[in-house]
Amino acid sequence: MSGDLADQHLVTSCRNDGPRYAAFDLDGTLLDAAGAVPRAVVAGIARLRERGLLPVLITGRSLPSFRRLTDIGPLLALCHPEVLLEEGDLVLDRTEERHRPTTRISPPVVERVRRDCLDVVASCNGRLLASTRRAAVAYAMAYGIPRDAVTIGSPTGPSTRLVVFGESPPELPGTARHSLRAFGATLLTVAGRGKAVGLAALLASRFGEGDLSRVVAFGDGDNDAGLLAAARLGIAVQGSSPAARAAAHLCLEEPLGAYLATTDLPRGEGPVPRDRVDGTRAAHPERDPLRTAARQGPRDADTASGDGGYRAHDAAPNSRTTPRFRTSEGLQGSVRREHEREDS
Repeated sequence: MSGDLADQHLVTSCRNDGPRYAAFDLDGTLLDAAGAVPRAVVAGIARLRERGLLPVLITGRSLPSFRRLTDIGPLLALCHPEVLLEEGDLVLDRTEERHRPTTRISPPVVERVRRDCLDVVASCNGRLLASTRRAAVAYAMAYGIPRDAVTIGSPTGPSTRLVVFGESPPELPGTARHSLRAFGATLLTVAGRGKAVGLAALLASRFGEGDLSRVVAFGDGDNDAGLLAAARLGIAVQGSSPAARAAAHLCLEEPLGAYLATTDLPRGEGPVPRDRVDGTRAAHPERDPLRTAARQGPRDADTASGDGGYRAHDAAPNSRTTPRFRTSEGLQGSVRREHEREDS
């Protein structure tokens, strides 16, 4: 049975009123600080699949960054073959090795940003295109990808996001700005997007779901907050950001692997009470956990943290997985040294 057919069978064999999907962020949620998935987490996700939940990956990583993860084969084998990259703005089909954008920044906006701002990196149909060598070096070093993964050139297709180093781009219609304070940059995306919207679109197109009411979501960063709030059950993992914990229905006080090994997620019992899962703390006992993307959409916390930052790999470095660049000054110094090395 092919991956798609197996996933379809898994979903349709579940009880109609119970959770069917388990959506996972990558960095800070499944991946440890070394970029590996602990064995206990893989075993726990296998247990969820045995219980009838289809795991789906949704991450802020770009396509080149995701492809650098070479040791996650056992995890990928358990998950739906389509991976939501760039928080759902780009979908990678691992079965056919194809990817497709699900949105785009309007070409006039891209042209204006590249005209008005000096150092810009565009994510263009899965490729990373920099306006200058300095922007390419800064991006590569900030996200821990090879310098040759970022090409110097102009976008030649749909651009899903722009990273602007140095000066902040102007406010432009149809876009949202996110401060990347860790290295003095700004992320520009299409307004109204986020993980909740991206996941809802995938589940609607592949499985006919009308919302996220059959989703259990796991995350740790500010950019996960909207998904955690919109899901039937949003779970903030141990060490999550304040915004993620505030949006979640449950906050873990133990490692994810330990939780997945023992949890008995409710199935077919209507709205999920926040005090039902062992090893967790109820975040908001008074809040109705049955959230849908259609009714609520992405929360403000999905796009901005309390201090104006944005935690997402390839949206901004996760402070626990990319500790090398704590400040924009530190990154700028590293970029200068890299320029000197390339020029020598």
